[in-house]
Amino acid sequence: MKRHQLWMVVLVAVVLSFALKDALSADSGWWWSVGPVYRAEMDVEYSGSSYVQEQGVHAAASSSVDSGVGPADGYADRTYQDGFVNMDVATLNDALTWYWGYANPAQYNAAADTLSFHGGNGGSRVTRTTTMDETVDVKDDMEGAGVRAEFGRKVYVKGQMSLDVCGGVQGIWNLENSQSGSTYSETITSRRYTVDDVYALEGVIPPPVPYEGTYNGPGPLIPNIPTSRQQQGGGGSSVTAENDIHIDTEADLESLWLGARASWKGNGPLVIFLQPFVSFNYLDLSAKRTEQFNKVYADGSVKTLNEWKDDESESEWLLGAGVSVGGRVSLNKDWFVDLSMMYENVEEGDVDVGPNTVTMDPSGYSVSLQIGRGF
Repeated sequence: MKRHQLWMVVLVAVVLSFALKDALSADSGWWWSVGPVYRAEMDVEYSGSSYVQEQGVHAAASSSVDSGVGPADGYADRTYQDGFVNMDVATLNDALTWYWGYANPAQYNAAADTLSFHGGNGGSRVTRTTTMDETVDVKDDMEGAGVRAEFGRKVYVKGQMSLDVCGGVQGIWNLENSQSGSTYSETITSRRYTVDDVYALEGVIPPPVPYEGTYNGPGPLIPNIPTSRQQQGGGGSSVTAENDIHIDTEADLESLWLGARASWKGNGPLVIFLQPFVSFNYLDLSAKRTEQFNKVYADGSVKTLNEWKDDESESEWLLGAGVSVGGRVSLNKDWFVDLSMMYENVEEGDVDVGPNTVTMDPSGYSVSLQIGRGF
């Protein structure tokens, strides 16, 4: 991330203040101070979707595979464990076939006038079920530390009250936030099955086993399409597929501000002050995003099916306004210590990274401890 390094400006201001010391009268009313600042209650918000959802990526499609036995309601060449029922030269015209065979006399049920076949081993049905389909909606706090430098000049004094015009610079660097989560998941279930097909013979008596008809025949005719079909579930498996989104956010917040300070001085060394101000804030916001679409097996092993990476940054000026309250304690004739607490409201900044938007609200509470010198 780009660094503007306002601490260099602070250093120059301090050096210039010492250089001007001799040029200013002892009662000029000018002062400067510098010290660390800590800011909390800033917000970062993540919104949007995912590549998996936008592109319609899936681990598998729903499907059904009939292994060898063909469809239950259409013409086909069917191979069973104990025989076959294929199409012959005239099946498409009369729906019958003499191109069939069977291997076990138990397949023939004379009382029911039917012939049964068993098979379908290897037939499978794959189903996909969506178990989560959500958007990204996460909000978190950010906090960080930096340097604050102030300068001012006393322009009005009446009794214990005084008024200063003032300004300064502030830099809070290396703000960081990370978020991980998932917006989409699905379960892929695969089940194998076997098939029991029954054919109505309509008075046809099957030849003794083993019997195998031919394509050109002739031979006894039976329907090519089974009268009824029963499927028996066999073994199967189930896996889960889900996306994993990880976003790393970094920010630098640098400010120029102007304000006025109203002060009250008691009989001791303590001065209480109230300081409203307006600010011009430069936000440098960057985000790195990684999304993976992973298949998770029952044993816990993971296979990455897809991966996307994005790296984006955005810099912009944001207006702000706030108020500071604090106290000043004189150490001697020239030197003093300021302790102040501030709240500042600042416009939001954002950066788009992939299908997501990262929005930062730099508004927050600050505390600063500074050492300074008056002239």
